[in-house]
Amino acid sequence: MPDLQQLQSGLRQAASFDEAVELFMHWLRELSGSETTTVRVFGQDGNGGQWEPRPAELQLLPICGHQGATAAFLRDEAIVAHGECMCGRVAAGETDADLPFFTFDGSFAWGKAQTLSQAFSPQELGALRGRCIAEGYDSLAVIPLWDGEQRVGILHLADRRPDRFDDNLALLELAGRLAGAELARFGDENHALRSLEAALMPLDPPRVSGLEVGVDYAMASAMSEFGGDFYDLVEQPSGATMVFLGDSIGKGMDAAGNAARARLALNVLARTASSPGEFLDRGDRLIEELLPEGKFVTLAAALFPANGGPVRVALAGHPRPLVLRQSGRTEEVPAPYGPPLGALPGRRQQVEVEVSLTPQDLLLLFSDGIMEARRDGVLFGIEGISAALADVAGEHDHPEGLRMLARRVRTASDAHHDPALAPDDRLILAVRPRPAPPVPPRP
Repeated sequence: MPDLQQLQSGLRQAASFDEAVELFMHWLRELSGSETTTVRVFGQDGNGGQWEPRPAELQLLPICGHQGATAAFLRDEAIVAHGECMCGRVAAGETDADLPFFTFDGSFAWGKAQTLSQAFSPQELGALRGRCIAEGYDSLAVIPLWDGEQRVGILHLADRRPDRFDDNLALLELAGRLAGAELARFGDENHALRSLEAALMPLDPPRVSGLEVGVDYAMASAMSEFGGDFYDLVEQPSGATMVFLGDSIGKGMDAAGNAARARLALNVLARTASSPGEFLDRGDRLIEELLPEGKFVTLAAALFPANGGPVRVALAGHPRPLVLRQSGRTEEVPAPYGPPLGALPGRRQQVEVEVSLTPQDLLLLFSDGIMEARRDGVLFGIEGISAALADVAGEHDHPEGLRMLARRVRTASDAHHDPALAPDDRLILAVRPRPAPPVPPRP
């Protein structure tokens, strides 16, 4: 069995943050046999200062290392606010040792998570995200990482077998104290940036049965400039797919946290919304309740029907999507600009438009960072996007074609932006209905 002395020696010899995290996770899995291991650190605020765990504010915990986690788990759990779900409460120190699932050292541990809601009242449990339960995990442990008396992150272990961590919990808590001090000495914000990017803008989009999708993204180079761009594709029980791309107002970790929370909540709404208009109406009320006062989200939403037919599009303060026709011509979708979600709650008059796509036509959704790249006072704009797409007819017919097309637009926007100006995130999504398979001839 691995011991703490072995762990401490390895961490002190680690030459980089990544090496230290990988060594720590390997030690943890060798000790506990955990199916899934994730490590989060508070990181830095982009100005060189350590983030303090202030529960009243939206401070975030990016996952900086993981083993065994599914893509869906990472996407929904990569960012957690202080005080949100069990991870955020352990991080913020908002635990109560009188409850049997919290320890005196401030950890959460329970070996029968699938029955948590039956064993404890909602008041005792508090708000739960439920991602761990949905993944089928029964044994859960969330353990603070310490640098002296200051929390610097958390360790999250999960396993589908019950009662996996009880015997080693005290040793795991000691490891959290030892490893936290070693991880904190690196203090590199690039790990947090990569975690945020993976959570909000995965370059491998969710697979949906009726669409072909390509995405490309360039993120700001500093945490303080990180924007709130996000996207998602949600296949409904009917077979239709809701596609949305949005932006949370602001910069830095607060904007990224608001974006993560908005994407997660909108993903749930998109599963049952019958139209983009209904989706935005319900999203307006939700975002107004979910985000801090004065914060809002712009969004472009498109509903692709299951069996062909026009695509319906609606906007909430977001740039209009473009249609790239098979001929190479680009057309702006004439959807009216509704107010951003959460900006004017209860005053939305949502108007949808229908867009007909012939085979090989595609829809482009993008963040304002694509259009607002500027050089010598000239915006990249719709004209720049159209120019970047000139003469691409037929180039996107192969499997990686849509991703290459999205990258072509994004890199052209990057090249147009004066490096002396403040950077911005740039996100672009190319979507088209997947052609129906040919019907085999009758014998």
